[in-house]
Amino acid sequence: QDLLRQKDSSLQDMIADKSRFENQCVTLQEQVTTLRNQVDLLHDSMKVSNEKVSELCEHVEKKEREIQRVTQDNSTCNEHVIQLQIESKRHLQAYEQAVVQVQSLQDEIKETQQLLNTREKEIESLTVCRGQLDDK
Repeated sequence: QDLLRQKDSSLQDMIADKSRFENQCVTLQEQVTTLRNQVDLLHDSMKVSNEKVSELCEHVEKKEREIQRVTQDNSTCNEHVIQLQIESKRHLQAYEQAVVQVQSLQDEIKETQQLLNTREKEIESLTVCRGQLDDK
């Protein structure tokens, strides 16, 4: 009868473990979904940032060409050249900031992807455990 009680207790423990593992799987799957959504958002954000960087590059190049044209007639256009140089510097600073933002987003995507991979491995591990418990 003690053996029966021990087996019953062991069975109850396994059932509790199985339930706990199933709950952990659900939680991890929700976390994976959340992380995937975050990766998608970061990817979209990075696309927008890349587009802004491209626009800023084009704008800076356009302003630099404009500066070259204006400086050919230095005697009449000195004031205009100075204003364009200031504006060009502002655009260049904005471009540099956008580049930093893109790098930051890329780093964030990489970290999120690593976390996602870890979570998926945990889910796989828990799924294997669950399968083993189901087999028992």
